[in-house]
Amino acid sequence: MSWAAIAIVITVLLAYGDSLRLPFFYDDLQHLVWLHGQSLGSIFVSAADRPYYRPMQFFAWKLYEVIFGVDSALVYHGLNLVLHVLNGLLVVSLVRRLTPRPDRWWPAILTGLIFVTFPFAYQVVPLPASLTHPMATMFVLLALLTYDRFQFSGHRRWLITALGCGLVAFISNEGSILLGGLIALWIFIRSPQEKRWRWVGLFIALAAIYYLWYQSRQADSSGTLTLRNPETITQNAIYILQGLSIPLQPFGQALMNFGASDQAAASIAALIALGSVAVVLWRTHMFHRFVFAVGWYGLCAAPAILLLSHNYLINSPRLMYLGFVGAAWLWASVVEVVWDLHWPTLVRRLTTLAVAAGILIPPFIFVRERMNLYMLTVTPIQSVIDVVRRSHPTDRLLFINLPAWLGPSRSWYPIGHEGVLFLQKSISMNDFLLANIGRSVPAKAIEFDNLSAPQPYYYGIYGPSLDWAPLNVQVRAADNVYLTIYSPQSIDLVEAGRILKAPSSSENTVATFGGSLILENPVWSMCANRLKVTLNWLTSQVVPGNLAIFVHILNSDGTLVAQHDSPPLMGLMPFWQWQVGDRVEDNHPIDLSALSDNQSYTIAIGLYDSGTGQRLSATLVNGDQPSDNAVPIGSFILNSDRQSCTAN
Repeated sequence: MSWAAIAIVITVLLAYGDSLRLPFFYDDLQHLVWLHGQSLGSIFVSAADRPYYRPMQFFAWKLYEVIFGVDSALVYHGLNLVLHVLNGLLVVSLVRRLTPRPDRWWPAILTGLIFVTFPFAYQVVPLPASLTHPMATMFVLLALLTYDRFQFSGHRRWLITALGCGLVAFISNEGSILLGGLIALWIFIRSPQEKRWRWVGLFIALAAIYYLWYQSRQADSSGTLTLRNPETITQNAIYILQGLSIPLQPFGQALMNFGASDQAAASIAALIALGSVAVVLWRTHMFHRFVFAVGWYGLCAAPAILLLSHNYLINSPRLMYLGFVGAAWLWASVVEVVWDLHWPTLVRRLTTLAVAAGILIPPFIFVRERMNLYMLTVTPIQSVIDVVRRSHPTDRLLFINLPAWLGPSRSWYPIGHEGVLFLQKSISMNDFLLANIGRSVPAKAIEFDNLSAPQPYYYGIYGPSLDWAPLNVQVRAADNVYLTIYSPQSIDLVEAGRILKAPSSSENTVATFGGSLILENPVWSMCANRLKVTLNWLTSQVVPGNLAIFVHILNSDGTLVAQHDSPPLMGLMPFWQWQVGDRVEDNHPIDLSALSDNQSYTIAIGLYDSGTGQRLSATLVNGDQPSDNAVPIGSFILNSDRQSCTAN
């Protein structure tokens, strides 16, 4: 078992270890907002306007909050990781009890590895709000294993323990309500000579009592479940079959490239995969494994197939988490069949290794791609948290184009959405900040599509969508404005600038452009390959044309080596929206990573008409006019220590 623990812990950390760096997000936020108004006792008494009644998850969080006085994203993410590892080990134990050869450990370990690399667990492990699924799975597996102890020892304490685990599984997630069926299936496969069927009725009765209690606790009608029409049930069943036949489903995606519909492609791939496995296990006298795997998966998925809308189900592959216990053993059995073939030893071992790798590696890569999407999304979100921590409680902060969700440019499987969800529009920025840092500021988040650009991934924006006029109102009301910049490899939050409220002073004037724009006291700072140039502008009259600002970095012979061009505030406050007398603090970030070390560079700025490219005339405070209408504002030497920070 020690080797199983080592293998599973390493695999889970490699797949999901990055999740420890994530803040609270998506459903975490509404759960925490609701939970702050509850007590340890009230969680069990009522769902309190929630669409479902799952007190065990909330009890774990509330207990931590009561003991330590604060919620911890690190602890709650860590809890999900720990439960995922424990479930992998429990799956290993389950398979060990179902297999007849005590000297062969590797099929059980392989089953555990297949389970913890279940691709759709990317919606479970990184999201604390999904704790309900690994928690319920853990107690279902414990109920099964303790019932097995009772079955073979006859000691009633094991039966009582199994019933207790079953009850906790129910109040962890209602999806475990068919536990009695899973135990009956276990008895059928595990001990055909001695079946203690009469005790299964206790689990069925417990589930019935719990169901009545569950229905009486729901105060939100949106949680009401109804039987779906035949078309929806069929669509749901095909999607669930996709989860059972995961190793072959990329073939279904290939079929779609030849014109097949998503439903047809998933069905064909599932039929080929499951039909082949059924024949192979039948011929090798292991068809009982197929019955157990498909039966387990089907029992766990039945409520979702029958009661949920298709749109909800394809956006919630996490619902297959418990069912994948059966699927994991099914595909591990295929590998075991290959191992037992009467082939030359080297060929047999290499083939076994190749089949196992074909089952394990693609899902692992899929999970890592989703985790990369999470980490891509969290960069600007974490920057928001850092900005608010440094800000004054009364600061009015405006965040523009924060990512709400990210999706990959290509899909692995025929049906379903494979992106990551981060911010719901129904959750306010105030709730997000309260959950993550325990306080908030008068912050707002908005969407401004005019600056959006296509990327090699799909993304959605958090906040209400505004056009130029309402955006201008929000920018003028804010104490600081931040813009999210999307690029193929990163998503970054940059400080765009602000409208200054303090009066101007002629002593700060550096240059005048076009006779109407005054540059005051420019400053710059440099840290970790990033140069931030802050330009303070004052307009004395209406600015004509569609002007852009350039910030050039010139080497010692005057060659342009880096630059940043944009209208003021990263394009959020173009000059045509300015009013006479406006003073604007305008930031320009420049990447210095491509520049050479130990060289001197000059910063020069100016303005030009973005339509014609013609530069505005520049006049220095002493009356001189630069020949190229570019005003030098400072110089710096880029040292080899790129992490050091300097400023003028």
